[in-house]
Amino acid sequence: MKPRFELDLSQNVKQNVLRMIHEQYDQIIFFCNARNMDPDKSVHEIRKSFKRLRALLRLIRDAIGYSTYYRENSFCRDESKLLSDLRDLKVFHEDLTFLAEKHASPANNHLIEQLQETIIGQKNKKYEEVMHDALFKKIAVDVEAAKERASMFLFRFEGFSIIAPGIKRIYKKGRKELDLVRKNPNTENYHNLRKRVKYLMYFMQILNPLYPQYFKTIEKDLDKASDKLGLDHNFAELVLFVENIDKRAATSKVKNEFIEWIEGLRLELQQEALQLVENIYVEPAAAFTKRVKEYFDINYTVN
Repeated sequence: MKPRFELDLSQNVKQNVLRMIHEQYDQIIFFCNARNMDPDKSVHEIRKSFKRLRALLRLIRDAIGYSTYYRENSFCRDESKLLSDLRDLKVFHEDLTFLAEKHASPANNHLIEQLQETIIGQKNKKYEEVMHDALFKKIAVDVEAAKERASMFLFRFEGFSIIAPGIKRIYKKGRKELDLVRKNPNTENYHNLRKRVKYLMYFMQILNPLYPQYFKTIEKDLDKASDKLGLDHNFAELVLFVENIDKRAATSKVKNEFIEWIEGLRLELQQEALQLVENIYVEPAAAFTKRVKEYFDINYTVN
């Protein structure tokens, strides 16, 4: 059964949090053991579950204490990184396919074909290494231990107090990152904004049952902004990849024209994402958190 990454209003907040953590870990174990499944799908689903877990941990950080949060967040980050090379190669291949369909320049298409051949070769080699080293099996064993640790979390608060500080902190950080992007629109600042947008999107998913008309609308806009910022970051990584390819694969002129084109697409994505994000971060973090608490108090009756 597909995990429900949202509040169940028949459970209290602590029960909900632990259920969602265990379900995401179970999801990781399932895909680690699904050896007949497309490895790309398994990698995608495993990494997505780790991202959800990190969002949950940020949401409850004050309730479980910083040392517990730091330990478990570091665990999720490091386990996910074990699959990051595979994810990057898959994304590069998808983005190059998208670019080939969007732009008909013979020179660019020739370069794209060469890049795809290189990426496919690297990806196949990487998958052979992963299967040989039984990496999926290692992750599954590690996650089983993490599930046991989660069962022993000690919560300092109850009810809305478990999640209130996390909501306020992530929303506040998102506003801060948005200000930094406005002042200095570089790749790092856009990437940091995307991370805050993604975490807030996960929070909206979790809170959706409290008032779907409100939380679902915000979630959709955050999801669109996250996709655009994510593609922008992927293109930034692709530019670095192209800059470092062998001169025999493409002349400097071809590479420079390709990079110039990519940078133009990035500017479009950034502008579209900012329009969405600016409509969300319109009020102070305290006011946003207060609004969420009002919906919580009205619709959440379980202690």
